Amino acid sequence: MNILDTLKLPIFSLPRKSKAKTFPAFLKKLFKEFLQAIDNIDEGTITEELKNNRKKLKNVCNLVIKSATTYYAGFPSKAYFEFEEAMTIIEDFLILKNVGVVFSEFTPYYRARKGVGMQYQRHEMFHIPFENREKVTTQRFSVPGLPCLYLSNSIYVCWEELRRPDINKMQISRCKLENMRYKFLDISLTPSLMCRMLENSSNKEGAEFSKQTQKEALNSWNKGSLNYIMRWPLIAACSIKVNKEDGAFKPEYIFPQFLLQWVTHSKNYQGIKYFSVEANLVDNFNYSTLINYAIPVKTIAASGYCKDLTNSFSITNPISWELLTIINPDVKKHNQEKFAKNIYKLGLDTTGSIFKLVDGIPMLYPHTIFGKLEIELSEMEFGKL
Repeated sequence: MNILDTLKLPIFSLPRKSKAKTFPAFLKKLFKEFLQAIDNIDEGTITEELKNNRKKLKNVCNLVIKSATTYYAGFPSKAYFEFEEAMTIIEDFLILKNVGVVFSEFTPYYRARKGVGMQYQRHEMFHIPFENREKVTTQRFSVPGLPCLYLSNSIYVCWEELRRPDINKMQISRCKLENMRYKFLDISLTPSLMCRMLENSSNKEGAEFSKQTQKEALNSWNKGSLNYIMRWPLIAACSIKVNKEDGAFKPEYIFPQFLLQWVTHSKNYQGIKYFSVEANLVDNFNYSTLINYAIPVKTIAASGYCKDLTNSFSITNPISWELLTIINPDVKKHNQEKFAKNIYKLGLDTTGSIFKLVDGIPMLYPHTIFGKLEIELSEMEFGKL
């Protein structure tokens, strides 16, 4: 079996939900099947690379399982050090480790809050200020008490992350990254998108374009494929849907929170880029287009905001669908002229994409309320805190 067919196996599908009695038992079964699938790859030059790194890969899986087991035994600090050991093994396989993720100045970042009977100010859309850090609760990529700036690549993702609130009561700002040296640890690549990339480069047309045979074209992806395989246990451990939403302790948050701590202390990364596991689109939507960013504070103060973040981001004043429709009822109609004027400012993941929240009712994303809000925000001025 080759690398492409292997990545299409159900075991690689993400996000997923645990059906095991305990989270460590779920990880043990998951990683056992994962390693078996990797061992069955017997085609292509990547087999030698996988063989040379098999011990490292197994050690990473074992350390993640061990960390979860230690956490369950009541030793979270020790569990973190075991996770840190796993990160040390795979750190050299993290894509763009020394380069970072470089965006154009028009890459959209959205920040949303639920708000009823009030209009938030620009500063209220940033991270929770240091004097209110007691309000920072446990979430997937949230360590209690540690303020973070959370952004998404579309307003739809914001809506899902806030558990689908009344769209009229949701206030949204658009942020702009001013510091192009910012680096994100990227765990947003899903197996389905990886497969698509491999298929596009190794199909007949892709191979002919690169003047290679199809096997040669697939082999040319060895480094990227190996990096992805080595990172997959980390991506998987951070992409498990919560089993019991009403539980005070959510084991599915252990590793995303550990990763946030790791990034907070890292000099190589400023934040984490990851795909949303909350989205609920039909037709097996590509989760790699549903992106979140978790950016922990890097400077600490008794009050106010992180200087590193305020220097690195500018932000618009927030808007809401409720106020927009009061100010201009025509905003409900799709303004093709305004859309065409600002299309270069909108996200590549959503512009022109077919959006299907209800089965059988497809719609172009810019025609939805989410898209219309993004078009309005694209014309607003950014300001610093």
